[in-house]
Amino acid sequence: MSPTTLMAEPLIFCHFANGIGEKCYDRVATFPELSTLLNGALDEYNEQNAVMNLVLFEDAMRHICRISRIIESPGGHALLVGVGGSGKQSLARLSTFVSGYSTFQVVITARYGVNDLKADLQVMYRKAGLKGEGISFIFTDQQIADERFLVFMNDLLSSGNIPGLFATEDMDDIINGIRPSVKRAGLPDTRSSCWDYFITQARAHLLNGLPPCPALSDPFPLAVTVSLFPSRLSLLLPPSFLRLLLLCCLPHTLYLPCLRP
Repeated sequence: MSPTTLMAEPLIFCHFANGIGEKCYDRVATFPELSTLLNGALDEYNEQNAVMNLVLFEDAMRHICRISRIIESPGGHALLVGVGGSGKQSLARLSTFVSGYSTFQVVITARYGVNDLKADLQVMYRKAGLKGEGISFIFTDQQIADERFLVFMNDLLSSGNIPGLFATEDMDDIINGIRPSVKRAGLPDTRSSCWDYFITQARAHLLNGLPPCPALSDPFPLAVTVSLFPSRLSLLLPPSFLRLLLLCCLPHTLYLPCLRP
């Protein structure tokens, strides 16, 4: 292969190269071809959801492909950093739609507290762990009504197992519900094995998108948060994966690679 062919622009790979809904990881040859795919997906999204008036310029399309690759990685998470209004949530929503996932976002009210967040997480865990539904959980720093929320996010990102999330009777219901899948997988039919399988399934189908703001112009609050809750920065994948943490700061992008043995 000639250097011209090898380094031809755009050098973009995605899971929808052959069309939206067709899982095929391949290269998209040209920006017009990519624009046709994504603008078609945007039109379809707008027919089914609240309308997003987006102009998909080249950098925006590149970001969608990057976020989509993270969504398609089992247990993938993304930290999206940028000033308010730069398009982080909109691109995350469109990327989620392109990947066939559903978007979930908490609705913050004056009375929204820890118990409300736990209830929302329980719903997502049941859908992702028991039903195998792909969910993109978009959680912004403006939705941190209580610093204890970050403890849940830290556990979700690091191991997926959030202590105290489910009451004992709810855990029993989940274990009974997941037991047939555990048996089909050829795993031991024990309480611990069933619970571990449920957490594994939840991690595989639940993506956490964290778009903090402000961004690099005021890094101190973000630095403090990361020091207290390291899993927000050091996101984990299974050992066989190379973790790429995406810092999406439109119109520029920073990449911080985090290797895991």
